[in-house]
Amino acid sequence: MSLLRKLSRMTTTMLISIFLIVLHCFNFGLSLTPLEAFQTLKKLAGQPVPAKGTPFSQIPGPRSFDDRICIVGAGPSGVHMAYLLKEAGFHDVVILEKNGRIGGKSLTIKHRGLSADLGTYCLTIDYIRIFKLLKKFKSTQPKKISGTTLWDESRCFNATSTAVWVVGELVRNGEATSVADASAKIFQASIRYIKKYKELFGSVEGELMLKPSKEVLHQMRGTLLEYLQRIGAEPLKYFFTLYQTSNGYGNLDEVPALYGLLWLTPAVLADGQNPAGAIDQLDNGWMPLWEDIARAADFPIYYHTHIRRIYRSSRRTKVFFWNQRPMVFDFLILSPSMKEMIKVLDTRKQEHPIFSSLNDDGHYTATLYDVTKQSPRGLAPYNIYAEPLQNKSNYDVSIDMDIFGLRNQQHGAEFAAGQTPTNGGVETHVCWQYGRIPPNRSIINRRFYQHINACGPRRVRRIVRKTWQYFPTYPVSKIDNGVLWDIYDMQGRYNTWYIGSSVIFESAKSVVEYNHLLFRNYVLPKRSRNRGYFNHRYRY
Repeated sequence: MSLLRKLSRMTTTMLISIFLIVLHCFNFGLSLTPLEAFQTLKKLAGQPVPAKGTPFSQIPGPRSFDDRICIVGAGPSGVHMAYLLKEAGFHDVVILEKNGRIGGKSLTIKHRGLSADLGTYCLTIDYIRIFKLLKKFKSTQPKKISGTTLWDESRCFNATSTAVWVVGELVRNGEATSVADASAKIFQASIRYIKKYKELFGSVEGELMLKPSKEVLHQMRGTLLEYLQRIGAEPLKYFFTLYQTSNGYGNLDEVPALYGLLWLTPAVLADGQNPAGAIDQLDNGWMPLWEDIARAADFPIYYHTHIRRIYRSSRRTKVFFWNQRPMVFDFLILSPSMKEMIKVLDTRKQEHPIFSSLNDDGHYTATLYDVTKQSPRGLAPYNIYAEPLQNKSNYDVSIDMDIFGLRNQQHGAEFAAGQTPTNGGVETHVCWQYGRIPPNRSIINRRFYQHINACGPRRVRRIVRKTWQYFPTYPVSKIDNGVLWDIYDMQGRYNTWYIGSSVIFESAKSVVEYNHLLFRNYVLPKRSRNRGYFNHRYRY
């Protein structure tokens, strides 16, 4: 039996520990245990370093607490911005939503007593503000994901852990001579990655780093893979493939390096090597959180609004609709895809070349389904399939989650043997299919059923399918020239704020942090036209 197959039969804790190996890892000449290796990375990641770069300038915003403010989009960024405005003292805010619900790419379906997320579905250690919101609004709470199973080549056997797979890929591709050598290289590359991050940016508050100098922009140029190679951290590429590519955040040799640095911060990289687990889920799904926040904001939401045209002046914004009378506002906040918004927006000279370059052709399809015949199982109910990630195939299933197993934190040998409790003899799953080409229903269906029947025919009942436009990105050339900071410099200039994934990164944490960035650098009005002096301060 091969070494890797023997490793795949070990317990979950042992498997994860292999990734932390350091039986022969040396740091400053000292041998480290796995726990010491993790603690070393955690300590290094948490070490405070003065932030580096040009501080963010103050931005214009609503001029009065009586201003009528329009937020386009009731997704996470939109409802969270409404909440911040309410907390700050604004009282006349309207949210325009083209669909019939709030939440955007957060969609929780209740099925067979389970809460299944078909959009946003996990949290990492740096979702700090999200954890604070969860502490305040208690309708859904975080629980650890009990582990991950990785399937290499076959979807029926050879299940292993992500840790073993990462180490094994380095050995299999001749980039390390042994498991111990591979683990040592991963540890050393992690040290280099964290140190380089701190050297370039220092300790980052929130999501977006301070505006880098031209020299720093040059050092982080190119794709994420090129960046890892340049700083001597290429052994991390397989780890990044699992954390970055499997989540729909692009292939390492295509996505700009900055997007990897925003998602895989030093804290996340260090915590990814935590034997206790690195990823959380929400027990009742994500939708209850946004519903709680929208209720707390208590502003009107107009559903099924289809915008025809938006005209802005220095003091007023007029919004025309296909299905209702125009509305006039004092200030505008845009959260949807800016590539879509410029089709109806009276774009200015600086806006159009930036937002027209946005690449929004990525799509993620999530399918909720029931099966009556037990699926092939590894040691954990969260399954990642390596082949489509490496082959860059479109719409092959790359992630499949057993929802009952996840919610009940099942894992280990009993789970793998099918000896853990089930939900009435029926398995409920959500699978994910990612593509960088326009979604094609027949392709998505064919590859879904290929996945389902890969290990023999199974009876399946498809409950819900949802395809999202996902992970908008700017070209490498734009990112290399600092386009995200150029967008920040435009905030408020045209009586408009731009928020959401189009201006930062496609994650709930990112859009919430970006909202706080705007509020930190916006000076609240001192006087209300109708209500006299306000002494509100931004407190979050």
